[in-house]
Order: sequence, then C-alpha cells, then structure tokens
Amino acid sequence: MSDERRHDLDALRAAAMLLGIAYHAALSFAAGMPWFVQDTRQTVGLYYFESASHGFRMPLFFLISGFFTAMLWQKRGLRGLWANRLTRILLPCLLGLVTIVPLTNWSIGLSIRNQMQRAAAQQAEAAAAIPSVWLAVAQGNVPQLQAELAAGLDTATLHPQFGTTLLAWSALHGQVATTEALLAGRRPTRASPTWTVRPLCTARVSWAVTPSSPCCWPPASTGRPATPRATRH
Repeated sequence: MSDERRHDLDALRAAAMLLGIAYHAALSFAAGMPWFVQDTRQTVGLYYFESASHGFRMPLFFLISGFFTAMLWQKRGLRGLWANRLTRILLPCLLGLVTIVPLTNWSIGLSIRNQMQRAAAQQAEAAAAIPSVWLAVAQGNVPQLQAELAAGLDTATLHPQFGTTLLAWSALHGQVATTEALLAGRRPTRASPTWTVRPLCTARVSWAVTPSSPCCWPPASTGRPATPRATRH
C-alpha cells in the first residue's frame, strides 16, 4: 500500500462531514423526524433528504476510517497505531464526556420541559374554550346543569371536540342524575321502530350495573331482551 496522501479520500471525508452539517441543520425542519426541536414550518421533502443522506453517510465514515487505519498500521506499526488512536480519539472522547455531554443533556432536558409546558398550556387553552356545562355533565353536577337549563341551554349543542350531544355525553360518562335532568329538560325524539338504547339505560350500563328499568328492554312484540346497540341521541 502506498504511503502517499490520498487526497481523494480526504475530499470524500470532508464532503461527508459537510453533508453532516446540512443534515443536522435540517432536522428541526423535516416533518416526521424525531428531534428535540420542532419548527412550526416543516416539509416532507427534507425528511426524504435526511433519510437518504443518513443512510450512506455513516457507513461511508466507517469505510474511510478502516482504509486510513490500514494505511496508518502499515506506516507506523501496531504500537504507533495505538498511540495515534489514543491521542486522536480517546482523549477527545474523555474531554467531551465532562464538557459537551453534560451541556447536551441539559439542553435536551430544557427543550423537553419547554415542549411539555407548551403542550400543557395548549391543553389548558383548549379546556378553557369548552363551556363549563360539559364538565358539569361529566362530573354529575346536577345543580349547575339545572341552572344552565333554566338559563336557556340548548341541549342539542354538540361537544366542540367530540361532536356528541349533552345527553350522549352524560350517558357515556355513566352519570344517571344528569341524564335524568337532561331527559326532563329536552323534547322527546323519535324512537327506532325496532330497538333503541335509551340514554338512562346507557348511563346505568356504563357503571356496570345490571339495568332493571323498562328502558333496557325491547318492545313488547319481540318478547326477549336484546343486546344494546349504541345510537346517537
């Protein structure tokens, strides 16, 4: 093997290192890349760039490193190879363990805490945008619900996130008292000609209580119980 400097491999290694700068700079802008910093303006095109460049860049580094290691072994021998690797690799690694690694861990932790705080703030804003009557129904707060009904609450209003009515929301949360209050304050709807699971029955089933009310039985023409089938009220 020749002892001459391989400038072509030097250029190839330098190009791979420059590509690494572009790779890390574009991480926060690539849609779908798991990175600690996520920019609000992301694109899928950069995701494909990240996947393609990282797929061959690291194997290329190992290939070039092996080639240069063989050249160094031939030129300096095994003892010279070990001395060179210890000073060129081990010492920078130990220095980085006490400087760069703690700083990196601190910055990552700071980024994660900031993301969690932003997510909590967004959830709080979303919860604040939902009228309190939905929370009252879910918690079985009958006095607040009755006050809302007395103030002219429209029981046909849909949940801003899930699109359910107040009656269905109460029944699915297993709140029998608020379900009864809503049934007393709403207009009756047309029942299914064969079988309809009434909201009060649904509320009782949600609490795993064996329903004994006639609302959980099919019309008299069938003569036998039927499996409840969820319907929208």
